[in-house]
Amino acid sequence: MKKLILILLFTTSVFAQSHLLLLLDSGVSYQTETLDWVARVEANGGAVDKTTIQAIDAFIIAIAPIRTSIKRFNPFAGNNLNAALVPLIKDWGGTIDTNVNFVDADYIANVGLGKSANTNRYLKSGIIPSSTIGYSVTSTHLMSYSKTSAGTNFSMGVYSTDFLCLYPKDASGRLQYFVNGQGAAKAGETYFSGMTLANRNANNYTEAVRNDTTISSVTTTGGAAPTKELLIFANNNNGTINNFSPTYLGCYSVGLGLSASNRTLYYNAVYNLMKALGRNAF
Repeated sequence: MKKLILILLFTTSVFAQSHLLLLLDSGVSYQTETLDWVARVEANGGAVDKTTIQAIDAFIIAIAPIRTSIKRFNPFAGNNLNAALVPLIKDWGGTIDTNVNFVDADYIANVGLGKSANTNRYLKSGIIPSSTIGYSVTSTHLMSYSKTSAGTNFSMGVYSTDFLCLYPKDASGRLQYFVNGQGAAKAGETYFSGMTLANRNANNYTEAVRNDTTISSVTTTGGAAPTKELLIFANNNNGTINNFSPTYLGCYSVGLGLSASNRTLYYNAVYNLMKALGRNAF
């Protein structure tokens, strides 16, 4: 009888569909961070099915040993674009990713968010590195999970004072990774589907990692935190928006630098999440 009352109360409300699934899922205990994300998705006009909730919950459990290093993570998950704009982890930046020109058709649940031939679409993360509490010039990572293996791919970026950017493959066929000024443009990149990580975990070490394999590194020092907002799917060049990304992303993250062992843990967690969301993980 109680279950019937809940169904009558909530099935007409998109806002409560995901909570209804949780209430009827007797004997299952979800992580607090999972429940918080579901509530925020619903508040933003989205909903989440049980399979997605379980996948997110498993991800939160898997990254527990490195959770303090993951400061922003958006899995681009849920039933619509409004849901996909809600980050799972939002220690840095805004409570949602501010959408500029993406439309509902640009989000595909078993792929992610993106637009081929993109000329004007991007997201504002709300992260201004120079004024973000806890941001460290010598300990920073950027991660994107690309769902496209051809063409070019500009995942995220900002330049002002110094570069903070991740381009798994630019128009010249180079992997560009710069973390607070330190990094490189590695030529000859022909394949970039999957997870790419720009990882600075020391003053004198910055690396580019493709699916848990380091493919480039530098040992230069110094650098500064950019003073403009970090964008996703484009680059913020000191206030001018350019380099729009013509690819789909399954997720992205920003946070502190990761050790080799923590990097492996993170890759496995992201891989398993993408697989659970039906995104043909690489």
